[in-house]
Amino acid sequence: MRKFDDLLVFVRVVERESFVAAARQLGMPPATVSRKVQELEKRLGVELLRRTTRKVSVTDAGQAVYERAARGMALIDEAEVIAKRHHDSPSGVLRIVAPYTIGILGVEPLTEGFQRKFPDVQVHLTLDNGQLDLIEHRFDIAIRIGAQKDSSYVARRLFHGHRVLVATPDYLAHAALLEVPADLPSHPVYLVGPLKGESVDYDFVREESQHSVSLIPHLWSNEGTLVVNRVLRGGGLAVLMRSLVEPYLQTGELVEALPGWQIEGDIEVFLIFRKHVWIDPKVRAFVDFAMSHIPARVPRASKSG
Repeated sequence: MRKFDDLLVFVRVVERESFVAAARQLGMPPATVSRKVQELEKRLGVELLRRTTRKVSVTDAGQAVYERAARGMALIDEAEVIAKRHHDSPSGVLRIVAPYTIGILGVEPLTEGFQRKFPDVQVHLTLDNGQLDLIEHRFDIAIRIGAQKDSSYVARRLFHGHRVLVATPDYLAHAALLEVPADLPSHPVYLVGPLKGESVDYDFVREESQHSVSLIPHLWSNEGTLVVNRVLRGGGLAVLMRSLVEPYLQTGELVEALPGWQIEGDIEVFLIFRKHVWIDPKVRAFVDFAMSHIPARVPRASKSG
């Protein structure tokens, strides 16, 4: 730091052609300015300035040092301006990683609205169902499902939703009897992970009644949009997060099977980022934007279903 301090003083003396004027600009005593230039000359082993009672002139070596030091100072000043601009207005590349389904149906539409508000931010959205390390892969933000145990990250819950059992109206009109959860094993059912064995257990509740059922998936995938497409073709039933199928429920393309029954257990979706990146305006702006817009777009779990 002392090197930069001495060079800054030297640059200002050359620019103002005066120790007194440079001292006034830097807000320090003229004697301090003179001493710092002398220390710089001693450290470099070369005379940089010629001093007379009326004028300060630059030696050839001093001119060479000044030209390069001045460019460096200009770059530092430019860096400060850029940093202040970034602080005032989010800009640059925002790197986000999200699971495929949530990324396509939730995060991508969110980034569109975010970029309309902050057009100087460039979004790089990576879709991956794994748990990619944010530091290793240089991500600013990750969207993840389920509770987060790593205390080195900040976790903000975007929303929690519940799962629903859905089918097309045509399928329910022509399929085998489906009145209670116990009827489900006679139907083809499509499921989205995790799948740790051959079957998945679900608890269905209705008022004071509860029924547990073990389902062997006719089709299983870790990609929710694939399961959505399969159930839309009318070949069976699917257990999906309500937020993924809400548009189809609203249009009537899908309906809830077993109306009145709820599947226990909410699904929580978190926004994850490293603690120190919070100082980055684009990260802070996206987190605030997501927290204020996602709850309005994605239905929360409720007792009434």
